[in-house]
Amino acid sequence: MRIRRAVRLGWPAVLAVLAAACNGSNGDELPTAAGSPSPPATTQLELVNTVQVGAKPWALALNPTTNSLYVANEAAASLSVLDASSGLVTGSIPVGDGPVALAIDPNANRIYVANAWSATISVIDGGTNTVAATFTAGERPRGIAVNPSTGRLYVADEERDEILVLDAATNQLLKTVAAGDRAWSIAVNADTNRIYVANGSGNTVSVIDGFKDEVVATVPTGGQPFNMAIDRALDRVYVTNTEGGSLTVIDGKTNEVVATISTGLGPWALDLDPGTNLLYVANGFDNTIAIVDGASGSVVGSFPQRDQPWAVALHPASGLLYVAYGTGNTVAVYNTVVR
Repeated sequence: MRIRRAVRLGWPAVLAVLAAACNGSNGDELPTAAGSPSPPATTQLELVNTVQVGAKPWALALNPTTNSLYVANEAAASLSVLDASSGLVTGSIPVGDGPVALAIDPNANRIYVANAWSATISVIDGGTNTVAATFTAGERPRGIAVNPSTGRLYVADEERDEILVLDAATNQLLKTVAAGDRAWSIAVNADTNRIYVANGSGNTVSVIDGFKDEVVATVPTGGQPFNMAIDRALDRVYVTNTEGGSLTVIDGKTNEVVATISTGLGPWALDLDPGTNLLYVANGFDNTIAIVDGASGSVVGSFPQRDQPWAVALHPASGLLYVAYGTGNTVAVYNTVVR
């Protein structure tokens, strides 16, 4: 447990009232597993630093092999590279037009970038932080994920409503899989070899069996599912619903919805701390970061922000939380303070 001096940010009180009104679950009781962490008494965020990145930072991803954090700057056609321990910017990498999603293969030390507007994928060598390859991928690649266990790369093409399955080592297309309306993002559970696709206009999640690369289930969600996080220990999938102001919680074993958790207005992105079972949710519409206890399904903290938080990434080793602000062109670094 990390214990630090608690500092609460002092943005306008009206935002705090709005965030407080959105806190709490819908009353559904989440199943818990033996040995699940107990919910903390209080949870805080302590601002450490704010750094300038490229225009319109859209996505974040941590490379544990090099301890580097990558920021996809959608309007700058670049990645900013940060030292994940210090939060300092160490470099910038030019990529294709409109980078909106990132995937990390820690085994191969590669970073994959979905460039929506140029319809390409940039492959970054994590050792040198240079572009090793660029290839076309569908009409508008919006989501990307990799399963290091199988060597498969998955790309969501929102224009064609399909998933491209590629060999991650050669970048060769192996298969296409039909998804739902507006396939926006992808998440992979490497333990179960299940691939989850958030269909933004279909209000569903497609579940793909990675052994056959076939859809085996379609799960209803709230309005406009946008991003996902996977709890591998409990085999759960958390889905942000940007229109519903909530998270849909899916049981990975049964492909059934087990809870809906209210978080705030316009939840766009989230990340999970596997050590504390806490979810950090970026609510872009009401400018808050909500902290959700995954065991109970309750909001244990809500912190006013500004400049539209669009992406979050947690560095578990240091306890640092990174927040990218889409209209501020900055990334803030917070200590996560658990008492």
